[in-house]
Amino acid sequence: ALVKLVSQMSDNMRTLSSMWAPPIYRRLLSLDKKERDMSIRCLQKVKSCILPPLPTLSK
Repeated sequence: ALVKLVSQMSDNMRTLSSMWAPPIYRRLLSLDKKERDMSIRCLQKVKSCILPPLPTLSK
């Protein structure tokens, strides 16, 4: 019974994911490899904007 409840909850969470997870994160967790790879490449491109480089220690 517990396994059935958990599987129903995960399906429900996946259905409602547009409310709680941005699309890029949903794509990272996708079962489709193409979609996951695309989202990884996208995040790598914007990584410097999201996480600015640390200042060098020599300054």
